[in-house]
Amino acid sequence: MKKEKHQLRSNISDGSWRLIAHALLPWHRSFGLLPMSLPRMLRVMGLPSQPITLSVEQVDKLNQQLSTMRHDINNTLSLITAAVELLRYKPHMAERMMVTLLEQPPKITTTITQFSTELEQALGIFR
Repeated sequence: MKKEKHQLRSNISDGSWRLIAHALLPWHRSFGLLPMSLPRMLRVMGLPSQPITLSVEQVDKLNQQLSTMRHDINNTLSLITAAVELLRYKPHMAERMMVTLLEQPPKITTTITQFSTELEQALGIFR
């Protein structure tokens, strides 16, 4: 079976970084995670200087990891929503629910960090 290849180009000079910025800025700003401009951040990250090639298997693995990340984050957000809804009807549980609520953001951060690390490795991005 012939392996198909997918090429990803890491060229931010053509202005394509604006699309990335449009998607990332609201999220990053809400968490205070973007102190520098996105083009500068991408240059600092150490992008590959040449096009890279990923096999179908590598793309499939990344897709599975992305799916897992989405699932984990959705589960965590569902837990947060459920805890808030419970507080509406049982305010006396606030102290107990606060502990649960405060545990959730680090879980989301860990999930995103794990996927980001694996994606950066696959794409040859280094910090």
